[in-house]
Amino acid sequence: GTIPPMFQYFRELVSASGQPVSIDQPFTMSGTVLDRVELPISVMSGVGQDVLVGLYADSGGLPNGLPLAQTYVPKEVIPLTGTNLPGHGLLMSGALAEQATMIPPAPYDTYYSPGFASDGVVVIFVGGIVGGALTTTNGTIIGLMSAANGSVTQWQAGPVYPGVVAESGVAVDAQSYVYVGGGMNTAGTPYSSVYSSQYTSNPPTLSAWQVQSPLPQSLVNNAMIVISSGTAAGALPILYSVGGIHATPTCVNSVYASVLTSPGIAAPWTTPVASQFPTTIASTTLVQINGYLVAIGGITNDSLPTYTSAVWAAKINNDNTIGSWHPWPALTSLCIGSASVYGNSIVFMQTNQAFSLDVSAAGQPDPVWQNCSQQFTTGAGSP
Repeated sequence: GTIPPMFQYFRELVSASGQPVSIDQPFTMSGTVLDRVELPISVMSGVGQDVLVGLYADSGGLPNGLPLAQTYVPKEVIPLTGTNLPGHGLLMSGALAEQATMIPPAPYDTYYSPGFASDGVVVIFVGGIVGGALTTTNGTIIGLMSAANGSVTQWQAGPVYPGVVAESGVAVDAQSYVYVGGGMNTAGTPYSSVYSSQYTSNPPTLSAWQVQSPLPQSLVNNAMIVISSGTAAGALPILYSVGGIHATPTCVNSVYASVLTSPGIAAPWTTPVASQFPTTIASTTLVQINGYLVAIGGITNDSLPTYTSAVWAAKINNDNTIGSWHPWPALTSLCIGSASVYGNSIVFMQTNQAFSLDVSAAGQPDPVWQNCSQQFTTGAGSP
């Protein structure tokens, strides 16, 4: 089968014999704050191989333990010597960013922890933190993704967000609207504000941001998703916000719902009592598959923080409401990451690993997650 576009990047540097090649490049970061590191890579002729760049703690020049963050650089974006290929995106997944991040052209490539969402055709970034200054931004950007390999073929800056923001919840619907809720400012103060914008794919554009009904409380690292699969007559799409951090280090178990009364318009939020999350949660990953809304991993407390491997699922009703949450097979490690649905499988990416969980058409998950990292690091096969 064909690998979903968002995962086409996850391949590794291989030699002619097919074995991984490791090249260490020690460096020292200035001070104790996050910094930006640029590694010039080029090939003499033709197209080289993919490169895996990992950031490790100080280990005397030799990688030791798990990476703090990793970026897979696809061979297609590594330029020939003396040439430049601007405007190509990379995927980053790691503990520093706390979520997958695609790095667009400057100046946006100096930001981390933006809110982002993708419908498989475009990817949209909202806000983020300027790495050196540790301040949030109000920039937005949209990129058109290639159906062939997931690379971003066009980038376009969008209208500035109404406030500086980072780590917000972001969701897209089937009517080409993006919704942004919560997030935080430079001081780390969470927001309750919600905005929407209509987007187009080719060319990629974002319209002016429109204010929507605010969340019932201020949240950062809340997860958002639009559910519109209900088959009941007159069923309207519903925008959900799950968990988040209200005041560090406290996570919440709140689930909020807003009916999309018309495209781009979110009604006042409600709190469906039967659908509140079983535990406190933030930075979880939401997907919907075969009639269920699934929440994967995350943190249960922002102190340290406390990660979880738990996976929970709630049945999606015909009117797009959801039922109570029930445990599904847990991940094999405590983590946060990104996920996508591919056929009857959920694919979850966490740093340099990928895991898949098959779900029957009736919504019955397999007993355990399968490690499918090799299928993605080699750029072939299906989950």
